[in-house]
Amino acid sequence: MRVRSCLFFFVCLCSAAVWAKPQAAGQKAGPTTIVDLSGSWQFAYTPSHTDKVPEAAAFEKAAMRVPGCWDDQIDRSQAKALWKDAQFNPDYHEIKYPMDAKPPDASLPYLRGAGWYLKRLEVPEDWRGWQVTLRVGRVVLEGWVYVNGREVHHHVGHATPWRVSLGPHLKFGRTNQIVIAVSNTGTGRGGCVVRGWKGHSAGIFGPVSIKVAGAIRIADLFVYPDDGKLAWRVELEGPAPIEGRLKWKVRDLQTGQSLGEGSQIVEGGKVQWTTPTLGIRPWSDRRPTLVEIETSFWSGGKCLDVHRQPFGLRRLTRDGVRLRLGGDMIYLRGVCDHAYFARTCTPPLDIESYRSHVRRLKEVGFNWIRFHTWVPTELYMQAADELGMLLQIEPPVGYKLTDWRDIMRCCRKHPSVVIYCCGNEELLDEAKIEFLRQCAAELRESVPDALFNPQEALRGVEYCWKPSDLEPGVVKKPYAHNPGRLEKLQEFSDVFGQYTWGWLSYGTLRGHHEAIDQRLVIYKRPCLTHEMGIVGCYLNLDLESRYKGTRIGPDLYAKVRQGLRQAGLLDRAALYYRNSAAWQRLIYKDVIEMGRKCRLITGYDLLGANDAHWHRTGYSCGIMNEFDELKPGDSVADVLRYNGESVLLIDRQRQRILLAGQPAAREVFVSWFTPRTLRRATLQWHLTAADGSILGTGRQSVDRIEPGTVTKIATASLTVPKLSRPTKATLSVELSDEQGKIDNRW
Repeated sequence: MRVRSCLFFFVCLCSAAVWAKPQAAGQKAGPTTIVDLSGSWQFAYTPSHTDKVPEAAAFEKAAMRVPGCWDDQIDRSQAKALWKDAQFNPDYHEIKYPMDAKPPDASLPYLRGAGWYLKRLEVPEDWRGWQVTLRVGRVVLEGWVYVNGREVHHHVGHATPWRVSLGPHLKFGRTNQIVIAVSNTGTGRGGCVVRGWKGHSAGIFGPVSIKVAGAIRIADLFVYPDDGKLAWRVELEGPAPIEGRLKWKVRDLQTGQSLGEGSQIVEGGKVQWTTPTLGIRPWSDRRPTLVEIETSFWSGGKCLDVHRQPFGLRRLTRDGVRLRLGGDMIYLRGVCDHAYFARTCTPPLDIESYRSHVRRLKEVGFNWIRFHTWVPTELYMQAADELGMLLQIEPPVGYKLTDWRDIMRCCRKHPSVVIYCCGNEELLDEAKIEFLRQCAAELRESVPDALFNPQEALRGVEYCWKPSDLEPGVVKKPYAHNPGRLEKLQEFSDVFGQYTWGWLSYGTLRGHHEAIDQRLVIYKRPCLTHEMGIVGCYLNLDLESRYKGTRIGPDLYAKVRQGLRQAGLLDRAALYYRNSAAWQRLIYKDVIEMGRKCRLITGYDLLGANDAHWHRTGYSCGIMNEFDELKPGDSVADVLRYNGESVLLIDRQRQRILLAGQPAAREVFVSWFTPRTLRRATLQWHLTAADGSILGTGRQSVDRIEPGTVTKIATASLTVPKLSRPTKATLSVELSDEQGKIDNRW
């Protein structure tokens, strides 16, 4: 931290000469000029946002990188040295043991107030009459733009990038002062990405640039599959009347080969048309095919703007209580992303961090991420597009319709984003349901190729925090729920993140698949089970060293180590961790297999794939640690046995005692979601003792299994031989045909 502080002062001193020279206008790329404003900005601080930009002298103390977090560039002590009135997170608390029964979220003493970013820009005279648009990455929690000291825009929310038209406010042929103010003192928005260690750590968390187009610019491009065709929507901005022609092209991203091109007459600011699908291969979790689409606007024989973006031909649809991706049945094997980033604290600013994480999730069988009350960064969504990971996004707590619209416009160009959900465990009373109905209607219009999930865990409909949540109109069968509210939700919802009273969540060893299916009959929609498998383990103290030098720091691990030492238990910490990881591993396998035997469940979000140590100051509920590493005793093959695309299952999986000399039998099921019909396969099973000896075996032919089904395929029967002593045994089953095999064991 001391080295970083010294370097920061050095950068401030060396940047003074750079500040005196205004930002160059940038180079023209065809009809469009992009001015990259990322990098160093002059920076001033005030304890709160005011309507007036600070005086020039206030910007001489510091510089700030964009994109970047304030607290990654100035630690607490240096902030106090730079600004005597600097304020910090009032909810910060040191970690202490023992903790209360319900400990608070972890926290850090982040800088709190308003940060003012200053850049001087030379604006050529020939920009007059052109469209000049400032693009700003995600900010925490709200932002303002000032041009030459005058406020021109105010943005509320931390979920998406945003843009501002600068043209009417610029002085052409002169040097202009651009100021972006960011404040993290607001309380109107919440969610996982602004909780815990990072809290409301502020900054600009995406690139900043200026785009200069002609008199008319392409403000938005959205393409989606519709009834076997491509539906195109383009929004244009500029002075009326808007007349001209839009040209479009589609290219293969890998080869550069043209897949098609054409043009469309423009009469007005919104243009819609359809084309064939041009032979574009569908995008899926198995084959994430991307192409590039380009549109250009022409008027009077001149090209005024060009817009390019990747595109994936993807459609997730509801088929009764199942889901289809394209034409194939799909089971969503998901995780709940709590926005915990051990290395960086705030969301990473490089795409490779997200690629690495998504690759790891896919390696252990996941194909879906549910983002708990937050919207992933553009880089996160880009990585999911490239690698074939399906996403569900959720707006921040306290969102408004303006946020919802911004989120849809931001996310709809990503084929990975397939489900939009309106929040987590809020009370669904009649007023809230009507608000959700409006959100669903907006989605149908803005993103017709996406699915709508009203809420994760339908509090007030299927479960409650207090009995009055379900009133009025609660009924007791098949379990306590409010059928009137559920019926209203069914009118406009595609899927449900159902909870079923926690049988697959908090009560992981209670539920039985037949009883769960009896309860799920009421939903009549695909059920994506909410937060399956909430079960934790102890900390692995070996990870403490990997937090050294990070912004989170090793305090959590160090305080646990200190507490164990004082209790005389430190020498047992490693054993406690290994043993707790072992029973956690068994419970996760059990609960996911129980869920996969349910015929009325078509997916789940596991809580979680990774440990998330901001929640309740330590949340070791992942099958992997916070560094994407499987816990002791687990392997990729082990996880794929229950978390793969298709898996083998048995009944009575919790009855683990067999009697020597007695017959034993288990029904075998297959959850088959591989996109092909299984034909002429063979099921084999064997029971193996701890010493490797075979206690029993059998085999049976399996003629045909259709994809998207949970089917009983055999009864694995055998007689356990008489034994001279008890033994731990393993029941293994394997289903194979000419194209491959799957297996499982208990």
